[in-house]
Amino acid sequence: MLVKLFGEVAVHEQGAAGEDNKERFDFIVYYKDGKFAVDTFYPSTVGNLAKIVCIKAGKSNDFNGPIYLVVRNVDITGDVINHLISNKTQQLKSNLTVLTYKDFFERIQDYPVLTIT
Repeated sequence: MLVKLFGEVAVHEQGAAGEDNKERFDFIVYYKDGKFAVDTFYPSTVGNLAKIVCIKAGKSNDFNGPIYLVVRNVDITGDVINHLISNKTQQLKSNLTVLTYKDFFERIQDYPVLTIT
């Protein structure tokens, strides 16, 4: 789906979180004005969601650009995610967003596609 929206040249699998960082995102997507990172995961419960978000948030320190943590479990809704994030004692970095698969694809529709001449 990312390749369909942004083109094959703009979507990189297993992109590094930083220059000297061993941590990787599932995808780094380049668009006209920069890049964003995507990490998808399937938590079986809301408790697992909270743990995974904490772990994944820690690897995002070196990435400059929006980071999307995409929840693939359709039983975990956007309302559940928002409630979990708003009740965290340590708030997420401003460039990190946790959202459902559906909400993620709605969000990225507005990114201008990278054109290579």
